[in-house]
Amino acid sequence: MDRKRKITNSHNHTRANFFQVLFVLIFTFSMLGMQPIKPVQAATTANLPSAGETYLRQGYPTRNYGGSVTVSVSNGTNKQNSLYKWDLSTIPAGSTVTSASITFYVTDASTADYSLFAMRRAWVEGTSNDTDSSTSANFNTYDGINAWGTAGAMSTTLDRYNTDLWDATGGSGGTFSASGNVTIPLNVSGVSVIQGWINSPSSNFGLTMQFTGTTGTADYWIVASKENTSGYTSPTLNVTY
Repeated sequence: MDRKRKITNSHNHTRANFFQVLFVLIFTFSMLGMQPIKPVQAATTANLPSAGETYLRQGYPTRNYGGSVTVSVSNGTNKQNSLYKWDLSTIPAGSTVTSASITFYVTDASTADYSLFAMRRAWVEGTSNDTDSSTSANFNTYDGINAWGTAGAMSTTLDRYNTDLWDATGGSGGTFSASGNVTIPLNVSGVSVIQGWINSPSSNFGLTMQFTGTTGTADYWIVASKENTSGYTSPTLNVTY
């Protein structure tokens, strides 16, 4: 009986010491303005395939290309601007984006320098392939009926923002001069846009690639779309959080 009482008293004493030490640690952290160390969570990267893409062709301003197996941009006098969008709903709400990039499968490289901008308005991808459409985006309209602020989605007050979201370069050794799978990182402004989409999904209208320099002889940059049947990578947004 005495032995059992001694063991019980020993356990009680140990528990009391534990809580005393815990109290001292909590008090010390609070006095120093410190928080208990939390385990570091490993970064996660979501590779999101395109949910929609098309391009706008000034030479054929009423045609839609949402069903094309490629997406094209051009620096020529007859502009071609491309549109892309992704579904970010698989990324948990409240996530903090640390980096982002876009992977393309390039079928035709270019020495031109194309900029990337966030869209201000919704647009309809469509399913046509080089045919007129009254229900989907083309050079003149964002849905086949309603006009862009400026044809080709080029209004910086109604159609798109005016901050370049990557630091891509032109030239023979530039960003757009490589073929095959090419991954282009977004800059700080680009990461901020992706973060904004996670914080407010209703603000996600996708992105547009456009040439904003002096036009000249057309130098096309062409990539595989999600409709391609060759197994090439569709435009993929890579988000690390």
